[in-house]
Amino acid sequence: MTSMASSMPSHGALTLLEHRGSKGMEVCPDSKPSLPRQILRHIDSQGDSPMKSASTRRSSQCSTEAMLSPRSAVSSGGPSRVCSEHAGFADLEEVTLAASRLKAGAFQVPHPEKVEYGGEDSFFISCDGLALGVADGVGEWGWRFGLNPRDFAMELMEGTMRSAEDQFCSDTDAPVAERARQALSAGFNDVKSFGAATALVVTLNAASGELGVANLGDSGLRLLRPTPTSGGTSLHVVERTEEQQHEFNLPFQLSKVPKAKDFPKLRAEGKSALIQAVKAHGAAKSDAPSDAAMYTFGVEAGDVLVLGSDGLFDNLGDDEICAISQEAIAVAGHGAIDTQELARVLAVAAARRSTDKEAETPFCLQAARAGMEYRGGKVDDITVVVAVVEA
Repeated sequence: MTSMASSMPSHGALTLLEHRGSKGMEVCPDSKPSLPRQILRHIDSQGDSPMKSASTRRSSQCSTEAMLSPRSAVSSGGPSRVCSEHAGFADLEEVTLAASRLKAGAFQVPHPEKVEYGGEDSFFISCDGLALGVADGVGEWGWRFGLNPRDFAMELMEGTMRSAEDQFCSDTDAPVAERARQALSAGFNDVKSFGAATALVVTLNAASGELGVANLGDSGLRLLRPTPTSGGTSLHVVERTEEQQHEFNLPFQLSKVPKAKDFPKLRAEGKSALIQAVKAHGAAKSDAPSDAAMYTFGVEAGDVLVLGSDGLFDNLGDDEICAISQEAIAVAGHGAIDTQELARVLAVAAARRSTDKEAETPFCLQAARAGMEYRGGKVDDITVVVAVVEA
């Protein structure tokens, strides 16, 4: 097998041809964020060693309940106004949930080299407690074309959240997974910035207790269910999404490419490389919301949803996510699960693992299946959204 550290395949030509970017693998200085010792034992062989604080972007909790990144976030799932750093959304009507809702929180750890602008991931938590989403902006649009990949991802999540909430108010009878796909499609149509991103959208049918998922690319979802045991309760993955990859490290992704009418403005901004790429390969087919894989999962009160960008799932396996989640809940003690704190613990655990150059990670296994040799974590933006299903 070839060594990926020295000969990682370049997807530059394919990127220009099909407007898809590869996910880079970068190395950053070691950072070991603070976690309880009970959790460290699941991810770190040196659990008692001194720890350095990792760089994280975290803002104060917003007083309203619907949230858009970049920030740490928590939502109780009740009726509220939309809260966004980018403002401008109307009030929603008061709504009554028939059966279930999602109580959600989120946390982000940007790539160490992208802390100043918050990284390139985005997420949303809807105010009605019925929709969630994660998007991962493709960094190649930054270093190759001089754009901010986060702009595309954030606009995609803003539009998707608006559409998901509109669906709930309109009492659509579409299947719940189709609702998720439709929301993603509407959000994509609203995007103005050029760029690309993977995306995962979740919608909940409160009456039927069905969860619909539309996933395009390599973000993911794990549905954890508490199971009684002789020693108490344990968490197990009962449902999960699968990655969509064109080839190793080249996920499906939505992209918005400039047209000829955009060239003068781009040229004035010094974006000639983007213009040249479009002129050479602008007619190539790109991925669309209709390419998203759709899932329908039955959920129960007490189920825990873990959504994340690939920065989470490339560094932590399903068993580790279950173990860390269970330990974090135990450390917190009895009572309702603090979704924001659990999101923080998982994000920081993934960030810590990402700098371990000797760890055997899910990304290592993916590389091996592709005939490449890679060892250690994969440093990346990390976004985690955790939601608990409430009756």
